[in-house]
Amino acid sequence: MHTPNASTWDGNLWRNNRLLQILAGLLVVQLILVGIMYFPKGKPAATGTPLLGGITVDDITAITVTDAKGKTISLEKQGDSWVLPAADNYPADDARVGKILDKLTAIKTDRLITKTTDSHKRLEVAADKFQRKVELTTADGTSRTMFIGSSAGIKATHVRLDGNAETYLTGELSNWDVPADASGWVKPDFYSVNKDNITAITIKNAAGTLEFSKDSDGNWTLAGLGADEKLDTAKVNAMLNNAGKINLNRPIGKTADPAPGMDDPSAVVTVTVQGESGAAETVTLTFGTKNDSNQYPLQTSTSDYLAWVSGFVGDTFAAKTRTDFIAQPPTPTPEVSGGN
Repeated sequence: MHTPNASTWDGNLWRNNRLLQILAGLLVVQLILVGIMYFPKGKPAATGTPLLGGITVDDITAITVTDAKGKTISLEKQGDSWVLPAADNYPADDARVGKILDKLTAIKTDRLITKTTDSHKRLEVAADKFQRKVELTTADGTSRTMFIGSSAGIKATHVRLDGNAETYLTGELSNWDVPADASGWVKPDFYSVNKDNITAITIKNAAGTLEFSKDSDGNWTLAGLGADEKLDTAKVNAMLNNAGKINLNRPIGKTADPAPGMDDPSAVVTVTVQGESGAAETVTLTFGTKNDSNQYPLQTSTSDYLAWVSGFVGDTFAAKTRTDFIAQPPTPTPEVSGGN
């Protein structure tokens, strides 16, 4: 048997090492080729510039939004707060306004769709065809008008700055994020007390007067309730919910037009609440005449403003009679006569 000597082992080892070096070199070349083929070439894409230029949220002092149907809402900044001038400076929700302005000022020009005016109507960013027209005014009198158009998918809304032909896509907002009605800019609750602290409610409407009161055990009763009568718990709870909190559809202002019928109200509701000090406090809710849009004007003794509220809420007080709050006996099940 032939036994390899030391020189043979050294030769084999050298050849093996050499082969490994060649293979390693080939692997490096392959990795370089993969990098050239699959990694981005050239400079990274530009991030774009703000569509509104250098205008910041703090610069903006007035906003007007118009929707596709012509509905318009205007807001002004007075001091550090936003108000609705058309509603006698009814206070807007500053947090809501700030959130919307943050989205508007964050729009950038990094997703160009077209540079031609022929596409404006199709994308709904034309001066005479849009989803939203947003007019912004700054403290120095500068104004900018932005058109918010149709959607091209998730986080892809067409936008255009008036005076420019370029239309861009943005993921910052959709047209629904910029409402043209007052309810989208103000706090929803127009009137609110702690429902659990209500101890009595008096309703005066065309049907008469209803007086509800809560005893020491937390049970509600109705004045004049007969021995064989029982309150309808569901109806009483629905009334309590609306007597504790009412949301507005839109503010009216401080001066009521004679048309809402505040001089001849549909219902006057007195809510007695146990205050933090333990003393009783009363709040008066006055509902005017329901309009064709199924809304009631409401004035409360806790605010100088009036607001339109849901017809469902107003009907809870204006359209109810004593019978509505009395539980009706169950309808007897008719007996089935014999035979098939």
